[in-house]
Amino acid sequence: MKKKLIAVMAIVMTMSLITCTACKKKQKKANPNVKVGEDYFPEVIFSTKDMDGNPIDETIFAEHKLTMINFWEPWCGPCVSEMADLEKLYKNYKDQGFYIIGIYSSTDEKSEVKKIMAQAGTTYPIATYDDAFARFQSGAVPTSIFIDENGWVLPLSAQDADKLFVGAGTYEQWEALIKTYLDYEEPQYGEETLISEKLQ
Repeated sequence: MKKKLIAVMAIVMTMSLITCTACKKKQKKANPNVKVGEDYFPEVIFSTKDMDGNPIDETIFAEHKLTMINFWEPWCGPCVSEMADLEKLYKNYKDQGFYIIGIYSSTDEKSEVKKIMAQAGTTYPIATYDDAFARFQSGAVPTSIFIDENGWVLPLSAQDADKLFVGAGTYEQWEALIKTYLDYEEPQYGEETLISEKLQ
């Protein structure tokens, strides 16, 4: 009798674990067409403010097909050098659903940041660092990540699970990468949401 009871308990516990796992998987397949807050499970939950004090959080991802988060610092030469190219990229592709958020942590250099923005002609938002970004730090700047409208961080290619683009890129490098992301068609709701094999 005890053996039968133990066996039944084991089956129930196994089914509970399977159910929990299925729930988590279902959350990752959230329908991109629903309103934020109704069925939205982004991978990155953060809260920060731009240079004008306007709040920015994870709900911004649902408003754009692709969001680039560029971690940089005002004392970093390569970071500052690529900002003009990032601005050009933003202007050329924002109408196709592309967005950029620049994130820096040197909050004591706000005046320097404003000066750099003016020189680069930066119109995309520059905001302060939030601890939610800690797991996306490479130990070097600039480092960038790309996030889809569901709030999920995308790998750099189908063959490589790495999600961090470390170092400054040229306009041509960034353009090639974002065009691949923007051309990627999201699977229909309920299908596997694996990254397309097109991401080479």
